[in-house]
Amino acid sequence: MNATGPLLETEIAPDEVAVESMRTDSVARLSPPPAAFVAVDAPPVSGGAETERLHDAAEPGACDVCLPRANRSRATADTLANSLLVLCLLSLVQPVLGLARGVLFCRWLAPDQLGRWDLSLGLLTFATPLLLLGIPGSFGRYVGHYLQHGGLGRFVRQAVLICLTVVSLASVLLFVEAGAFADLYYGDATRISLARAVALALVPLAGYGFVVELLTALRLFRVSSLVQLARTTAFLVFGMVLVWGWRPSATSVVLAFAMASVASIMLGLWWLVAVWREAPRVPIDGPVVVWRRVLPFALGVWCCNLVTNAFDMVNPYMLAHCGRLPHEEAMAEVGNLHSARILPLLIFAFSSTLASMLLPHLTHSWEQGRRDEVGRDVRLFAKLYAVALAAGSVGVLILAPFLFGVVFRGKYDGGLHVLPWTLMSASWMGVAFIAQAYLWCREEARLSSFALAIGLAMNLLCNALLVPQWGLQGTVTASATGMLTVLAAALLFGQRFGLRVDRTLWAAVSLPALVLLGTWPAAIALVALIIASSTTSLVFDAAERHRIADLIRATVRHVPMVPVR
Repeated sequence: MNATGPLLETEIAPDEVAVESMRTDSVARLSPPPAAFVAVDAPPVSGGAETERLHDAAEPGACDVCLPRANRSRATADTLANSLLVLCLLSLVQPVLGLARGVLFCRWLAPDQLGRWDLSLGLLTFATPLLLLGIPGSFGRYVGHYLQHGGLGRFVRQAVLICLTVVSLASVLLFVEAGAFADLYYGDATRISLARAVALALVPLAGYGFVVELLTALRLFRVSSLVQLARTTAFLVFGMVLVWGWRPSATSVVLAFAMASVASIMLGLWWLVAVWREAPRVPIDGPVVVWRRVLPFALGVWCCNLVTNAFDMVNPYMLAHCGRLPHEEAMAEVGNLHSARILPLLIFAFSSTLASMLLPHLTHSWEQGRRDEVGRDVRLFAKLYAVALAAGSVGVLILAPFLFGVVFRGKYDGGLHVLPWTLMSASWMGVAFIAQAYLWCREEARLSSFALAIGLAMNLLCNALLVPQWGLQGTVTASATGMLTVLAAALLFGQRFGLRVDRTLWAAVSLPALVLLGTWPAAIALVALIIASSTTSLVFDAAERHRIADLIRATVRHVPMVPVR
């Protein structure tokens, strides 16, 4: 659903790069599979006679790119299977580190400082992809092309020059006008140090996204994953040192974020330099056309990033500036919102990863002509995932009093109050990820982006209407309305192209709303509905119940010591 782009990091989710690099942007899905994932699209990388002949025949200056050589471990490209394995491992480790970091920040920071960090993170997530002009998001599509035709070096050099110039100019301007920006964005002209910390963080964050996208496009996914994990770990370490050992403020967190990005960039560049030195050279094959070819694609990526990343920025900004609270209380409310989103962000991270892994299987069936089967699979998976998310949300509500009362020291009661709304929003967006997979298979990515745009517009409208009256409750209500709009639009667009959307599907995607009943009423209602669904067509029709039963039997057969009839 989201576009590949400059990859930042949410508070809980794995580095956005970890998710974004693997789920491919909405525009890229219209194109042939990128070389980052399909080994057969790349030129041969064996160290055989043909590769050596090209290497020996190339004259100085006649080549512009280095190809990975299979017999050099640092330059060996990863297969698709290895890439998916690394992604699975990354999806297990990074959320744990991110959750630990989020819990520590909530425990150590005052609510108003946590609110300022949330605003800063939203700005960085929005501004960095905007300034990079979608160029790193095009690497997955075009690095393989220039790799084969000898123009990769020129492409990368020009991309570095353009991106570095734009981001540096924006960083300098923000640093110089820090007071005016702090007044405009934070509502407090005295937050100059925080604004300057954000300005300094722009360049390393952009460099991090650039390096990771390039590594991924070269099919060095094990390396890009290592770089992502390095930044997640470094952010946790630097954050603990600065927040606990120096100053418990948003400025410390932003600086830790920037320092972690610098450390990960150094690791990534060290590997890229090694690959460049070890690889054989390929002569330039014809004229190297760069920006006339790349810019239209990059513009599509840029537009998708603009819409997608705005979701992270809208809610805290509207809450901080459209409410009727004094400044410090408004920042504390943003902190409450941040605390309420820590666990739901795990749902976002897992859902996006799950959708990215599901899509290749759906696409395979689609290309084999089994298109009705794809529609049935999307329907069933969306229903099962909605049930699972509803159950997981109820489990979170059961644990929430301990988390907010003991771990967070009772500082975020407002966040505990609105937690059901944030869980419901994340669940609906998670199901929307699955529903949009059908649009990807139909090569209707524009409709997916349009669904996002409609949801964002609804979110903005509801924030403007509700936040002045309801404050934090208005923000989470607006967010839930926006996410539900995205889900409904994705389903209706899918229905237009053959996806069967009926009463049972709407009933299934409505299940996450049960959390609004309260913890134990929601648990009882969910159990009752699951039991009823096993024998009636309330959620699953007869064919789907039969498929689920077959799946359960097939799974049980692989469990040792379990008798199967």
